[in-house]
Amino acid sequence: MGSRGLEAHAKKVLNIDYQQTTADGDITLEPVYCLGNCACSPAIRIGDEVHGHVDIAKFEQLLSSLRTQVVEVK
Repeated sequence: MGSRGLEAHAKKVLNIDYQQTTADGDITLEPVYCLGNCACSPAIRIGDEVHGHVDIAKFEQLLSSLRTQVVEVK
């Protein structure tokens, strides 16, 4: 399903491990047992929104969008 590869990529790109926060304080990486979205795995949750069928390209797109939103708020 690709979840282990996605996990490794997220940790590398964010330069953090689970239960850690990025140096800028904007993103915390938390493990979850179940998002109830197995049919669309790998899945991630950002805030209250669950995203399914996340591959590295989609992760990068979501991360870019998230960082843009954070900059706009600051």
